[in-house]
Amino acid sequence: MTDLEFDTLFELSPHQGSFFREFMRVYDIRGKDILELGGAMPRKLVLDFCQANSWTCVQSEEYSKHRSDNQQPSQSDSSAGYRFYFTQAEEFCEEHKQKYDAVFSIAAFEHFLQLPKVFRLLPNLLKPEGVLFSIFAPIWSGPYGQHFTHILPERFKASNSEFTGTQQLFDTPWDHLLLSSSQYLHRYSEKFDREFAELLTYETFHSPQINRLFLDDYRLIARDANFKSKILVPQFILPIELQEFYRKQLETLQVKFKTASYDDFISAGVYLFFTK
Repeated sequence: MTDLEFDTLFELSPHQGSFFREFMRVYDIRGKDILELGGAMPRKLVLDFCQANSWTCVQSEEYSKHRSDNQQPSQSDSSAGYRFYFTQAEEFCEEHKQKYDAVFSIAAFEHFLQLPKVFRLLPNLLKPEGVLFSIFAPIWSGPYGQHFTHILPERFKASNSEFTGTQQLFDTPWDHLLLSSSQYLHRYSEKFDREFAELLTYETFHSPQINRLFLDDYRLIARDANFKSKILVPQFILPIELQEFYRKQLETLQVKFKTASYDDFISAGVYLFFTK
């Protein structure tokens, strides 16, 4: 089965299919009890096709309102082996002890506001030798870390005929780091209009849907987590030619955040695999 056929069969987006296949490459879930934080892979995939013993999904009720893809838990899918909880990850982690062989999470850790607490509690969820697998992006310190997902309103499309995606809204991939919120509001009011600029500014600087952690914050949080072995690798690194193109902006960021010891602005995500 090709990757495209796999994704089509289970109605996965390209990133869901790619990340899940990587999880399957490094960990055999057959007969295992798996906890998914921040999403809900399809029941027919994880139980019927991959033969996990059980799959438990945890997703914030507030965040679920922002999702329209197939990672929405469905009451019709609930069964003895497939369960879901609408709650905060940190609240769930406090109540469930040593029930899972693995914790699986994709495109979610950048949303957890109390991530240090989640990492502190995660080992308690796992059975001996249990694992944690996650790939997540975009993170705040990387390109397009504001995680803005709204589409360009129709009223602007006639004058933006070249527009093909959300990333093209922004003048540079790091406007959320280079500009203050008031500068951001002013710039995008001129580029679009005040109403849309207010939405951009709120989602970028004030929305509780992202945690605004830098790559080095993730490293420090992971360092303190109680796992026996840890692999944490930056992902989705800006290509060399784009680094050259944005060299001035990157140099400005390195100077601006030097006192905070932040120096990686080219890694858009994180891959991690930890063993208890």
